[in-house]
Amino acid sequence: MQLAALAMQPVLVSQSKVMLVAVEYGGQWPVDLRPHADVDLVMVVQVEAEESLVFASRVLRKASSIVAQGGDVVLGVMAVAATLGLRHLEARCAIASTILRTFRYGSKSALYLVEPSNSNPDCRAHLVAIAEGLMDNAATDCIIQVGYDALHDGTAAMTCTAS
Repeated sequence: MQLAALAMQPVLVSQSKVMLVAVEYGGQWPVDLRPHADVDLVMVVQVEAEESLVFASRVLRKASSIVAQGGDVVLGVMAVAATLGLRHLEARCAIASTILRTFRYGSKSALYLVEPSNSNPDCRAHLVAIAEGLMDNAATDCIIQVGYDALHDGTAAMTCTAS
């Protein structure tokens, strides 16, 4: 609950670099993924019983606010819960797409889609499908890495790159 309150505070100064993190209720924060000293961390955390699409809408508002304030999103993370379902998939697509659209072309930004370490293989399969869909006709030079393992052992379970 404290993280959600923190995410609501305006923390940016004009032209700051930002790491935007969206964490679903039940998702695991990838502790190995921390921003550099010159990068502001902005988190949006889903609260218990919050509908998935309402959460996605909050992420969109926060991303819009960052861009409007002159922030440069250089790294994005979507940490999902092990929950599967149509509403969750819709919200995850919206969140990942929102984060991807905040990346400035030429910045070589990265988006990490991370499932819990103990999740069902279908959870990763959904994230892979989202990543592949985002990279089709993507107007970005970012990379998308999928999988909890990508952050913890240094190897990407799956990497998509558009140029």
